[in-house]
Amino acid sequence: GMGFEAFGRFLRSSPDHDVSTSSVAHILSRVYSGFVTVLSPGFDSAACDFVLRDWRERGALDGTPTKVAAQNVSASATYEHGYELMERARCRRTRGIRAAVEFRNGILLATAIALPQRARALSALELGRTISFIDKDNLHIRIPGRWIKQREGKKEKGAFDRVMKNPRLAAALAEYARDFRPIFDEGSLLFPSS
Repeated sequence: GMGFEAFGRFLRSSPDHDVSTSSVAHILSRVYSGFVTVLSPGFDSAACDFVLRDWRERGALDGTPTKVAAQNVSASATYEHGYELMERARCRRTRGIRAAVEFRNGILLATAIALPQRARALSALELGRTISFIDKDNLHIRIPGRWIKQREGKKEKGAFDRVMKNPRLAAALAEYARDFRPIFDEGSLLFPSS
């Protein structure tokens, strides 16, 4: 326990580390978990448990100093930044892989913000399969439950199936499918790796 506490204090006060109290608690928890499950299975220490609990409580009181309001970016700013990236891709002199990556990144931001939080299974998005165009204003998005972050028991029944009216995003996705997506490969996944 004394060594554990000393390590926590070292992390918190070392000039080479800028670690918050709550981060120290998380680090100590991971170290202890690794020790009791891998290095010494079955190890149990009331002193280490006390140190962990103490750091967690201090961390809860101190809060998270790394998350200040000035660092937060609004969803609308992120959404607009996506369209800025798409516009920069359009303005490139050549439509090569760099333009395709920039447009893809813009689509990624705009789509992630436009979808409700529970449906942000971005790796499941595929043109013609999970995203289809109804008309120039509407998209049909159907994400199987197995892709959505939810309890295992709900994955079979918990699909996301919605028609989304967003003319701006629909136009951008159509342009991406037509002009930029084929630069990556012949596939239909919305977010291929370059």
